[in-house]
Amino acid sequence: KRAPFGARRNDLQRLRDTDPERYLASMNGELRGLEAIAAEYADVPAVEGLRSQIGDEYLGMGHFARLKMRKPERALELYALAGRSGSPLGALGVADTCQFDLNDKARALAEFRRMREAARQAKAPAGRTDASLAEWAKRWLDQQVRFLETGRPFTGTVGRDDLEAAG
Repeated sequence: KRAPFGARRNDLQRLRDTDPERYLASMNGELRGLEAIAAEYADVPAVEGLRSQIGDEYLGMGHFARLKMRKPERALELYALAGRSGSPLGALGVADTCQFDLNDKARALAEFRRMREAARQAKAPAGRTDASLAEWAKRWLDQQVRFLETGRPFTGTVGRDDLEAAG
């Protein structure tokens, strides 16, 4: 049921430069169709991969709306859809857009606090790399919240674990 999406997605990619609004609207329609498939087969474990794909597509559309079309409010909608589809980067897109594009420090701070709390509550990942990245994210979110609260930039040491996570 999801196989035709790949071909339609490739066709729609051609609209990005010529008709960006139509591109976003058409992709949104396609993703709504994929969401319906995911809901229909919610009990099938492989649907997690489909949900991940949907989240990634919304995230990419959010980046496109924000960075290419210069429409941060539209990007917020798409980042929120990415987050609801399971992409943890959707929340980061919302927070970052609020901070840098909309100059809405209060909303950005609220989003970063919410992300920090979710990171603290999350079950520790099993793999070494994923666990390292999760710990780095907690430290980074702590620093980001502190910066937005106080205006003081990070002055600590960037350690080996930080570099590993960045890599």
